Amino acid sequence: MNITKIIRNHIFVFKIIALSSLLYPAQGYAAQTTPKTLALEIDHILSNAALRNTQIGIKVVSLKNGEVLFEKNGEKLLIPASNAKILTAAAALKEIGPQYKFLTKALTDGKIEGNKITGNLYIQGDGDTFFVTEMIYYFANELAIRGFTGITGDVVIDDFYFDRNYDVPPGDRAYVAPVSAVAANFNSISLFIRPGNSNGSPAKVEIDPPNEFIKIINQARTGGSKSTISVIRKADGEKNIIVVSGSIPLGGKGERAYRSISNPPMYAGAVLKSIFAQRGITISGVIGHKETPASARELLIYKSKSFDLVIKDLMNFSNNMIANQLIKALGAHKYGAPGSMEKGLRAAKESLASLGIKPESFVMVDGSGYDRQNRVSADLLTTILKKMSEDMVLFPGFWFSLPVAGEEGTLERRFKSNGAKGKIRAKSGTITGVATLAGYAPTKDGELLAFAFLFNDPRGRTRELYSYQEKIGELLCNFTRQQ
Repeated sequence: MNITKIIRNHIFVFKIIALSSLLYPAQGYAAQTTPKTLALEIDHILSNAALRNTQIGIKVVSLKNGEVLFEKNGEKLLIPASNAKILTAAAALKEIGPQYKFLTKALTDGKIEGNKITGNLYIQGDGDTFFVTEMIYYFANELAIRGFTGITGDVVIDDFYFDRNYDVPPGDRAYVAPVSAVAANFNSISLFIRPGNSNGSPAKVEIDPPNEFIKIINQARTGGSKSTISVIRKADGEKNIIVVSGSIPLGGKGERAYRSISNPPMYAGAVLKSIFAQRGITISGVIGHKETPASARELLIYKSKSFDLVIKDLMNFSNNMIANQLIKALGAHKYGAPGSMEKGLRAAKESLASLGIKPESFVMVDGSGYDRQNRVSADLLTTILKKMSEDMVLFPGFWFSLPVAGEEGTLERRFKSNGAKGKIRAKSGTITGVATLAGYAPTKDGELLAFAFLFNDPRGRTRELYSYQEKIGELLCNFTRQQ
């Protein structure tokens, strides 16, 4: 992209922010705050008895002149939860670049004879985070359009751009899915559970897309006044079993459940075989897992969305698998394949060091923030936010990746009756006992502030802490130097 165009777009964004702040200064805002009153009002919010034992780190910095408008325990290392994704996004954008695209290839080691491919079909990936059903349909459709009806060999998944350690955390929840260079549907499955036709009849269970990797054991029944559905995923050799139990009310709308899978290449191959069959292409062989031979010929290549849009999806959906996928991709990009968590974290720390972040000033053990051993400070987060705002190439993508308060992503349901709605762009973080928020707030004067709120609660509260952060956010949007 032309650098002049990027700079113009960057300037235009902030003109819009400033103009909207000046034209609508009072819309939804509380009484205005000034340099003399801001700290007093934030301290008043934090003095609430409910926060007595909560560990808090806060910093607010003006991006206009670098002035620290408020700080409380700014250098204290606290658990960031998904605020760790700010580190991942900044490091990956800086190292890989906003216009980079992942490549997923379909290749064969066989010959094309009439309407058949006589050999194996290889799917080779380099970490595309959106290798989803629609993308697999693209491969199937393209081959079907060319007239192919069969593949005599195996479908082979080549995910060796990353290491074979899929970093599978305990449990079966989709938000802790494994990481792989070919990751079908975020390495997770979607289940639909609907009531049967009468009380006592089996519930109806479907997976999307249907595939041979998943075996469903349906123990769920129709009946009862409320749903008691339980969904458990278990490993069964190279495949997975889904056990559905409990009850679902007759006439109800049904439920959707998501679960991670434990064997990414086998799952990806099974999904691909299923979708190819739907398009009239039969794969005669089995699902394989090995590297693509150098002599294989390329059939198709799919380019992902640009990297800045991948970062937007990461920040909006706060997808842990995407975050850790990007860490491994960062490691492979910096040090060569196979990408690993060790390489990726080392590359991330080096990238952040180029922003002036000292490696000893934080603890980063994953890219998502799910691990409770991660530690960051409010000072570190505001430093990253400030440094990113000074980079005319990276900042447009980074800025638009952050959810808008009260409108999108993880902030869609927050700030609803708050003057910061539609103004603040920030990344939230939530795990048990942790509520964090960091991003940018435009003031009434059009001045842009970088802020970070880290709350660690020993009693395990999370959502109860949101209101305090939102009140402080409103104060920032209501800040003015005009007295």
